[in-house]
Amino acid sequence: MATTKTLAAKVKSRPFTFLTVAAPHWRKGIRELCLAYAAAFSASDDVRLRIKSTYDPANSKRHFPFEIPSWDQLLQDCGLKQSVSPCVELIVETRTDANMAELYREADVYIGVSWGESFGLAILDAMAIGMPVIVNGWGGHLDFAGKHGDLVDYDLQPRDDGIYEPVEGALVAVPRVDLLGERLRWHYDHPESSREWGQRARQAVASMTWDAATGQLLKALSRR
Repeated sequence: MATTKTLAAKVKSRPFTFLTVAAPHWRKGIRELCLAYAAAFSASDDVRLRIKSTYDPANSKRHFPFEIPSWDQLLQDCGLKQSVSPCVELIVETRTDANMAELYREADVYIGVSWGESFGLAILDAMAIGMPVIVNGWGGHLDFAGKHGDLVDYDLQPRDDGIYEPVEGALVAVPRVDLLGERLRWHYDHPESSREWGQRARQAVASMTWDAATGQLLKALSRR
């Protein structure tokens, strides 16, 4: 596991890096993230946003209303244009666990701003290696990131085709773009404080391992 000193050394050799890992679905909050990133930074900032996904619907034979039609189109719609925008890297591929771990270690801040998350494993993965996380202030991830994540306020809105199944009266928590942009900029402008936040997060989730979860499950089953 990388130490704070190692992470600090890496920052000097590459742009300050934000990372999100998500399927190309509207509910993952990628549009809001891209809008906030475009507003917070310019091409002159030494920063990059990495978006990791497994596929691009634009190259797929299937398309669902809850999917972003095209990654490239999304970036263009959000005002992120090559040569005049802060750096965005799309990583659209399947990676091994080892390669995913390296991707996390090459980042400074993880972003998880889904409109509603049941758990948020990628958020926990980031915290476990000492990365600060900017997360939506609503969702299941608050069970472990509520006190140790950088929470972004949201607006409750009626669900639309961005959700998989229609539920009458259901609401989604859409992160506020202006506040998300402010938090992105804060971490960029305060890298040392940001890294310290990540180390506190790592300590907070140190006991949340697969072995611990398995032990709890077996213990619960043994009481049946």
